[in-house]
Amino acid sequence: MKKLALLPFILILLLSLVPLTQVHAAPDFERIAGTNRLETAIEVSKKGWPNGLDNTDKSVILARSDNPADALSAASLAGAKDAPILLTAPGHISNIVLEEMDRLGTEKVYVLGGTGAIQEEVVKTLNQHNYSTKRVHGTDRFETAAAINKEAGTSKSNRAIIANGNTMADALSASGEAAVNGVPIYLTKENKLPVSLPDTIKKVYIYGGPGVVSPQVEQNLKSDGFYVQRIAGPDRYLTNLSVLYAQDYKADTFLIVRGTSANNDKQDYPDAVVASGLAKRLKAKVLLSDPQVKKDSLTFYMESHNAKTYVLGGPGAIAQHLSDFYQSIEGTEPDSGNVTYSSNQVDDSNLPTNENMKKVKDLYKQELDLKVLPLTETGFKVFEGDFSNFYDARHRLFFGSIDPSYDDIAVKAMKLLGLSLTKAEIQQGLDEARSSSQRVKIGETVFTAEANNVQVGFDGYNFSNYLETESINSLLKK
Repeated sequence: MKKLALLPFILILLLSLVPLTQVHAAPDFERIAGTNRLETAIEVSKKGWPNGLDNTDKSVILARSDNPADALSAASLAGAKDAPILLTAPGHISNIVLEEMDRLGTEKVYVLGGTGAIQEEVVKTLNQHNYSTKRVHGTDRFETAAAINKEAGTSKSNRAIIANGNTMADALSASGEAAVNGVPIYLTKENKLPVSLPDTIKKVYIYGGPGVVSPQVEQNLKSDGFYVQRIAGPDRYLTNLSVLYAQDYKADTFLIVRGTSANNDKQDYPDAVVASGLAKRLKAKVLLSDPQVKKDSLTFYMESHNAKTYVLGGPGAIAQHLSDFYQSIEGTEPDSGNVTYSSNQVDDSNLPTNENMKKVKDLYKQELDLKVLPLTETGFKVFEGDFSNFYDARHRLFFGSIDPSYDDIAVKAMKLLGLSLTKAEIQQGLDEARSSSQRVKIGETVFTAEANNVQVGFDGYNFSNYLETESINSLLKK
């Protein structure tokens, strides 16, 4: 689809402005594993909370051990509560799990899913051990995910992640972002989003390609007024790589988890589903690994970004020869493989500001939660994925995305910048320029559409003049 094509050349230039280089001291490396999935979850809990819980309600999260859907959806809850995720069989909770709750100083347990996921017998046992319980559930995994986000308070966010709820690999990629930055994960079917998104959400990230979340779902979201960014690669590992570069938090810790199901007959990610609590605790990124085979995408990212690294699960989850290989990457000098995906990834603390940035700063923050960066002394740029707006104030020339679903914010920005046309006239000019591939003039304003962007010359200035009079690359680097 269009969003997976090469970025517009203007955006490519923008992305080259501020390479994000990260230099770290030689990191540590450790495998966190038990003899089974319950013990691995406990070992993860011990690593993240060695001195017990320090969250306000002394809570832990309890998920079914043989079904990943609820635990993966719980990433934002784990982040909001700063709580570990422990696992249980559907009808019986193991003594080793109860012992870990006791070690943690637990007072409250969030039980994920209905009685079909975790039976009342488990809740009764918890109550007998003087733990208060709160069951968070819906009628199915899709509604349970929505209920979890509501409990976490992340449903009030202005952005959300959508991932396929039946093939869970992309939801694994989402777990770090959800836990660290409080972004809710909503699960979808391939061709239909079964739940309605809260009114507060304005921007949606689709994790995964059109084979797992169809273009129809994307179009429906756009039709409902959401700004949509699809983050995807040809397979789950390259999608994970795209996600890692798109995330706007820096991490000096990696959690490597198995990226394929442990069961050939169903989705089963027993060790990976508990990663999100630890990701929040350590402000870590979650990397997907094949259980047996080296993946170039993971190797590339690790070589580009040295970090303290934990492998979750034993050799049955990720083979020892792979673990040894990942450890061998430890301490290598990072190369220049960093990519700036979003203006949010740029440290703007020492960058100048200008009057035009001030005019639009609140708009882009409120609508898209994006930073506005300076372009020359008086212009600005803002970008994320295939979305880009920038403004050359010297020529009063505005560049917008070719995708019309972003027009609303571009029109608002142009009005704030003083374009005298009405909003309807601006939209008319954009539509006619796209459909005719000719320059369109309304009043003194010229609209032009190229293959990957639209340009609006407030005072008649057009893109051909721009190319003749400016070196774009040098302009953008000013």
